[in-house]
Amino acid sequence: MKHHKINNAQVTCIEGQRGLSHLAHSPQGGLLFENCITKKELALHLKISEGLITKLMYEDGLPHLKLGRAVRFQLNGVYSWFQQKGMKL
Repeated sequence: MKHHKINNAQVTCIEGQRGLSHLAHSPQGGLLFENCITKKELALHLKISEGLITKLMYEDGLPHLKLGRAVRFQLNGVYSWFQQKGMKL
């Protein structure tokens, strides 16, 4: 087990049967990726393309969590963001 600090988050790397797992803990406690879904899962949930999600992330500021190449979304944050932008889902 190795511990790293990335963007003020304590990251624990655990080697398991499927390779390395990463648990990111926020400075306030709790897991950063807790109750999160992938870009593919979000696209299916919202019935939009992964490409549109990527565009919204980088051009419009769709809230997401990123650790290395892993991108995750918290649904409540995504819904709040769309609501603030005046968009209906």
